[in-house]
Amino acid sequence: MNASATRAAEVAHAMSQCMNLLFMFAAPRVFASVRSASPEALASATETLRAFVRTAEGIRSRNGSLSGDVGRVIEAATLVEEICDALPGGAPIEEQLPPGVVEPARRTLAVLGFPGPREGWDEFEGFFVPTPPMPKA
Repeated sequence: MNASATRAAEVAHAMSQCMNLLFMFAAPRVFASVRSASPEALASATETLRAFVRTAEGIRSRNGSLSGDVGRVIEAATLVEEICDALPGGAPIEEQLPPGVVEPARRTLAVLGFPGPREGWDEFEGFFVPTPPMPKA
């Protein structure tokens, strides 16, 4: 894989990991579900978010213009930094996330083109993922 393709893969990975956390942080029901099913999944949240911020800094340094998609990524990274500062450092995350995490997560998703589910973030329980049919024996 050439350097450009490697960099693109790294950007895509950082973005998808960050967005997964943002959806979880924006939706209290999703957060509660993940927290109860897999509390260790939250252990590296700040590290994952900071990887996105570093990726955005790299994008910024490689682009002269901060308009369009690049501008949105930079704006999102600023909000993600707010979230990192609001997360309890090393302490277990309690039943509810602080507003300093929830509201910036929602704003970040809107900046990235996801204004929120029809039913609102507080009622959102996650995306429906269809189960493929079982093969016939």
